Amino acid sequence: MDPITPRLISVGLDYCACTAKAGLPGERLLAVGRGVVRDERAAGNKMQTLDWKGYAIERSGQASVGVRREDVLVTLSGTAAYLFGRSLLQLADHASRADLQVTMHAEEWDVPRLIWRARHDPDPHRREGRPIERHLIDNSRTGVTCYLGSAKSPQRGRFYDKHAESPAQYAVGTARLEVQYRHAPADAIRAECAADRLSENRIRSLVGRWFQTRGVLGAVSFPPGEPLGVPPRERTDYERHRQWLRQIVAPALQRFAADAAPGDLEADLGISQARNLNGS
Repeated sequence: MDPITPRLISVGLDYCACTAKAGLPGERLLAVGRGVVRDERAAGNKMQTLDWKGYAIERSGQASVGVRREDVLVTLSGTAAYLFGRSLLQLADHASRADLQVTMHAEEWDVPRLIWRARHDPDPHRREGRPIERHLIDNSRTGVTCYLGSAKSPQRGRFYDKHAESPAQYAVGTARLEVQYRHAPADAIRAECAADRLSENRIRSLVGRWFQTRGVLGAVSFPPGEPLGVPPRERTDYERHRQWLRQIVAPALQRFAADAAPGDLEADLGISQARNLNGS
């Protein structure tokens, strides 16, 4: 591909899911999240309520808030994430997911061809490690999309034709690059936001570097910048399992406790046997 300078259409968050602990941090996050939910409902979206992993969820349009005893959860997508995502990440204690996007246009671009190359003929690149998974999906309604990385990976990219997805809003030659960060990388994005570092240039640098090190759009000029600093995993396996017990298992047990006979839940979970093995 000949070197070109595409026109920037938009840069920002496309999705975020974050939490804050109960108390003042949770109240601040909840206030902003409920404000976005109200806006979504005022725009004509239906309000839904449900229970999920112990959270009492209120959802409308592109926003949802969840409340449980220990923390508050807020998720935003699309335009809501673009407008309010950074504010929420600055208030949050933790982020489980944060998606960054860069949308660009160039009249010279044959976007479906570029997407095909991302899957079948990527540029030479310097990324170390085993080859990443590359999936090409050709949808008759939304056009061609290339996914880079496993669906289970903490970092996964998506390269697609924005004109094919929304022809009334975007001209031919418009492409979108998205990187989905989950777990520790998502929390690293939150930390950058809390430090007021997640500027448009920083997002362009992170997204551009991510794709170019995987052989996509190597001729496009993106702002320079340091790679995302993801801290090493510090918690032990046992500590991670304890977190899973608190967040997933405990709310389920609380729902069943009223109907269970004394000792049934402990027996089902094998707690009595574990105590016997430990000699207690």
